[in-house]
Amino acid sequence: MPASLRRVVNLNPYRDHLLHGTGLNAAQRKMLDWYRRAFALQCNGYSQAQTATILKKESADKGKELSESHLLKIVRESLLLYGDVRSSDKAGLRFVMYENAMSLSAMARKAGDMGSAVRALDMAAKILGIYEQDVQGFNPADFMVKRTLQFTDELAALKAQEGIIDITPAPEPVLVRKEEAA
Repeated sequence: MPASLRRVVNLNPYRDHLLHGTGLNAAQRKMLDWYRRAFALQCNGYSQAQTATILKKESADKGKELSESHLLKIVRESLLLYGDVRSSDKAGLRFVMYENAMSLSAMARKAGDMGSAVRALDMAAKILGIYEQDVQGFNPADFMVKRTLQFTDELAALKAQEGIIDITPAPEPVLVRKEEAA
């Protein structure tokens, strides 16, 4: 069996658990926790190598240090299981960057560094596009019918036009009192 198919077969219990709620044994639950942690770190903007380094430190803190190759395998399999973070859409990445900027702002405020907090908030606003002008969806002039106007000073053309469209003002009504009418 090719290695690529073995990897997919090995992930089937995890996919079944995530999609259908099937049970996992204790070792599989621990491995699923590693997959989740690796994926969460990559969602927060860490590269695969940085994720492996963080996982190595966390595994050492838990008392069982995992090898670099095993950690890189966990990172790759987490991408197979949950999806590649790098191929996500621009809106998703924008949201992750916004959340990171807001976290930086909160950390700077707690540390008392208001200048850094303001810069992080400014960065979050730029990421969301708050400073950009709102653009209309369409230009109303594009939907107006273009008319051709011809101007002339010929009296005959004016007389002909008056025959087509009556532009003479209507006479004003005259009010007559009953006493004057009698």
